Amino acid sequence: MILPLALRRMLPPLGNQWIISIKDTSLFIVIGVAELTRQGQEIIAGNFSRSGNLERRSGLLFDYYAGAELYFASS
Repeated sequence: MILPLALRRMLPPLGNQWIISIKDTSLFIVIGVAELTRQGQEIIAGNFSRSGNLERRSGLLFDYYAGAELYFASS
């Protein structure tokens, strides 16, 4: 008897929290990708001799951020 009453009261705040989590994580990814690609482009433009290494580093940073984002979003 208590579970249906508690579930009815818990559902709206849980839904709001889920929506906030989705919005925050998507904003993080958009800002992170834009920032990483812009920084990579600026570094490559100033230093052509090591551009492949810098592209790999910015790609690894993006993978790290995306992995951390998925980890925290799923927990």
